[in-house]
Amino acid sequence: MLLKLLLLMTIVPAVELWLLLQIGAAIGAFETFWLIILTGIVGAALAKREGIAVVRKIQDDVRNGLPPTERLVEGLLVLVGGVLLLTPGVVTDLTGLLMIFPLTRRPFALWAKRAIGARLVFSGIDIGAAAPGPAAQRVRQTLNEGEDGSPGDDRFNHPVS
Repeated sequence: MLLKLLLLMTIVPAVELWLLLQIGAAIGAFETFWLIILTGIVGAALAKREGIAVVRKIQDDVRNGLPPTERLVEGLLVLVGGVLLLTPGVVTDLTGLLMIFPLTRRPFALWAKRAIGARLVFSGIDIGAAAPGPAAQRVRQTLNEGEDGSPGDDRFNHPVS
């Protein structure tokens, strides 16, 4: 993992710098500078707009009793996309835009959810299960039973009262 991070932190900036120099040679240094500033401003505005939209969708999902898993992943992608758009560079700007626009964000979200889910399943936590696992069933059974094992009344009995 450290090697991947090291390569990411050295290769991506080198490619970005090379591309910016190529663009500067083609359209001029002044225009390239303003292009970088413009993508940062547009990126911040897009990230804010899409971030607010995702938060509203999360609130709607929670209000309707739905788990907001997809929306949380999309919110994380909007955040990462906004940071990438604020970072000077062509590749980071393109990746950031792809993460922010809803049509291209959804495939990123599905990929990220699968990647995170695979890592969590490997470590013993299965977030991708459609039905509750045996542990959730045991917790539900325990909560629904009385102290003597008889069926409970689905209310929490506080130990103090």
